[in-house]
Amino acid sequence: MPDGKTTTNLEKVISSYRGKTILVDIWATWCAPCRAELPYLKSLLQTYSTENIQLISISIEREIQPWQKFVLSDGQKNNNSYLLINPDKSSFVKQHNITEIPRYMLINKEGTIVNSNAPRPGDEELKYLIDNLTQVQ
Repeated sequence: MPDGKTTTNLEKVISSYRGKTILVDIWATWCAPCRAELPYLKSLLQTYSTENIQLISISIEREIQPWQKFVLSDGQKNNNSYLLINPDKSSFVKQHNITEIPRYMLINKEGTIVNSNAPRPGDEELKYLIDNLTQVQ
């Protein structure tokens, strides 16, 4: 978490948002394509600001400081931003075959991953998928 000391696991975070559709953003501060998606991501979140949608941001880094600096300077201090250090040893990375970033996942209101490789926020297809999830449930 932004303090660089508190740890948690994804299942615990997801369970705290049961009843909401969750968009997981897996990115890194050093990743240019990830940063290029940020304006689209912010716009998407504004579009769905009245819906029960939650963003969970997971940054894959080797060090805490660049991530902390970015999160705190970008106003995401309380925006469910998490840090994943040592991705090579992460069961989450292995389980979901995360080999490149940015990567997005959609989780339904019951906490089940329904799309582990969702389109990027700049792709209109993501809005279609979110609309279907929020209407169906």
